[in-house]
Amino acid sequence: MSFIDKKILVMYKKSALELARENNNQAILKLVEDGDPSVANYVKSHEMNEKTIQKLKEGLLQGNWFKKVDFLYRANAETFKKNKYDLVITVGGDGTFLWASKFVGWETPILGINSDSERSVGFYTLTDIDGLDRVIHDLRETWWDRNIHVERLQISVNGKKVQGRILNDILFAATHPAAMTKYSLTVPNQNNEYITEEQRSSGIWISTAGGSTGANLSAGGWILPIEDKRAQYVVREPMKNLVWGEEHRLTHGFISLDRYDPTAYSFRSSQKIEIVCKTRDAMLACDGDTITIPVTIGDKIEIFCDEYVTILGKR
Repeated sequence: MSFIDKKILVMYKKSALELARENNNQAILKLVEDGDPSVANYVKSHEMNEKTIQKLKEGLLQGNWFKKVDFLYRANAETFKKNKYDLVITVGGDGTFLWASKFVGWETPILGINSDSERSVGFYTLTDIDGLDRVIHDLRETWWDRNIHVERLQISVNGKKVQGRILNDILFAATHPAAMTKYSLTVPNQNNEYITEEQRSSGIWISTAGGSTGANLSAGGWILPIEDKRAQYVVREPMKNLVWGEEHRLTHGFISLDRYDPTAYSFRSSQKIEIVCKTRDAMLACDGDTITIPVTIGDKIEIFCDEYVTILGKR
């Protein structure tokens, strides 16, 4: 019997049906019982999620191949920081992967398993239940020497860093979706000189290369190769002033994200995006709704490079 001196954490999601049962949500449970089309996929998704977790558990625990294998529900991810793992495996979709990525540094790789590939987006995941046997085999035999490094973002508000790295995207916008967002935007031009523009719009999307196929693309941005060392910003619905005939100029662009150097514990160089909020009730929504930061008039927001994340098995 072989033994690999590695500690693995499996971070998994709970299905919508499981959460409804735990919370005794009678409204949802009644819809499921009645076969209502609004919850048509709840049962199937729950079954696939359970099967994937169980198959992964059996494969990782069989034969005592690894020094330690822990399973953790993603809502309890804060406890992960108390332990040191050699690998984090996520079971769910991109939401679970993004949540886990906030708690790992550059030295801890992540491997994503899509627990329901028919109904769940899995851009960052490597495979689904059909590929689990191969994944477990390769972990035992070669420990997956294939990986990529993907850039992440960090936010500071009024000079104070906000907890949580951002792998996908950031939305700066008014809290109410129908309200106008007022702010000043400062970004570097081609000569690395920072220029500022007063803007009114529906907000700004800022994404990494990894997040460029999501909301940023839908808002009119470009798809970037996942290892591209740039962040991209797209202004949503910039205001067209019919009275003065003026239009915003800084509606789409890039900043360079020179990588964090883990050996020197410092950034070699990095551009940034600066936003001064001029909206009373505004927010920063990071990686969907995983982190929401309230901001208000006068708050100075800076968005810049953070440590990269290592995604195992991807190329």
